[in-house]
Amino acid sequence: MTKSQREIALDRIKQLQDQLEHHFTEHPKQTGESYWQHLWFTTRMTLRMLYTSAALMIHGLFPFMLVRTASLQMEKMYLTMLTRKPKAKPEDEQYGAHI
Repeated sequence: MTKSQREIALDRIKQLQDQLEHHFTEHPKQTGESYWQHLWFTTRMTLRMLYTSAALMIHGLFPFMLVRTASLQMEKMYLTMLTRKPKAKPEDEQYGAHI
């Protein structure tokens, strides 16, 4: 491999690294977070959803138990998402466009 081929290869690797970093950080930046902050938030929300799902299943089996637990948790999650405003929202992005 010649020197110029090596330089081309290194430039291409740098471009790929930059693209990969962009993919992992673009959305968290829109919410005003780092990648790790965003991951921590989504992990907490996932755990809350699992807890809510379990409470809902238990309530389904035993209607006299956990009567308001799941609905209260869903309300809390909804309020959390409502108050979570992105720092800069692209004008052309529609809700769920990237799903």
